Amino acid sequence: NSKAPSIAFDIDGVFKAGRFFFPNSVRALSKAKQAGCPVCFVTNGGGGLNESEYMASLKEKLRQAAAEEEDSASIVEDRLDEIGDDAMILSYTPMGEYEEFKTAQILLIGDPKEKVKATVAMYGWKNAVHVSDYFALHPTMNPFNEDASHTAVACPSAPYLPARPSTGSFSAQDIPDKDEVRIGRAPDDFDAVVVMCDPHDWFEALQAAVDVVVSSMPNTSEGIEFDIRRRVCVHFSNPDIFWKAAHPQPRFGQGAFRLAFEALLRARLGLLLAPPALIDQRLRDCVIQWGKPSVPTLTFAQRRLAEIFQKERSGQKKRS
Repeated sequence: NSKAPSIAFDIDGVFKAGRFFFPNSVRALSKAKQAGCPVCFVTNGGGGLNESEYMASLKEKLRQAAAEEEDSASIVEDRLDEIGDDAMILSYTPMGEYEEFKTAQILLIGDPKEKVKATVAMYGWKNAVHVSDYFALHPTMNPFNEDASHTAVACPSAPYLPARPSTGSFSAQDIPDKDEVRIGRAPDDFDAVVVMCDPHDWFEALQAAVDVVVSSMPNTSEGIEFDIRRRVCVHFSNPDIFWKAAHPQPRFGQGAFRLAFEALLRARLGLLLAPPALIDQRLRDCVIQWGKPSVPTLTFAQRRLAEIFQKERSGQKKRS
């Protein structure tokens, strides 16, 4: 039915709360499919899983919920088989198709670590370094790490910009144009920071994110504290400050992590005597938000629903 609306379902708070699935949501999905509506799921979750894994888990939970509703079980089973893995849009799914990430040097934030690393490898990201691996390479980054080595890190030889002008203060000339290219590269000189999902260790994730945004050489005493020409963006996949889990009260989400990052970056740049105008500009330029209801994610979902509609219509024509 070409007149049937397309429906993008949220998951948390709509189909489930924590690990509990609402029986009414199962019936709603069945009715949508019976009416011929193309459907997809758009969630700000993901937990590091890829889309196929998350869809398989969701379908299994829906089957279990439907089994408790005798009139829904058989209908749901048939309808679930009609929904492909392409109908699952996780918080980071649109980023998976971002071509620049395939070759960029990325500091990757999110846990569980191995699941996140496996998913970005599936996306084709060749140079992603997980934040926990980054700390393992630089143990003194965490002063609370009992195994931290206090050996100085060698400084690679490359041309770098000074932390601040020799006068010790900034001027308007020190704020470069957005298109100005930074010079010099170092092992810590990441192109982007990507927050795939919530990190388990906020301290390490926040410390690393602020460090690499401020400086291309944050792990050597001979490096610079602040490269004002540096342009490293932090991509957040989920804007939710709070979310509904199994706990009676809402829990902090990735949006809360973003607020903490912005506050700490502002404080760090202020400590380095950066003027308020430069700090405001840096925060505007470096923070990129994905996830619903951001425009990139909603645009991606609209395009995906159109693709699903075309695929289902082609399948109907073949069957007829």
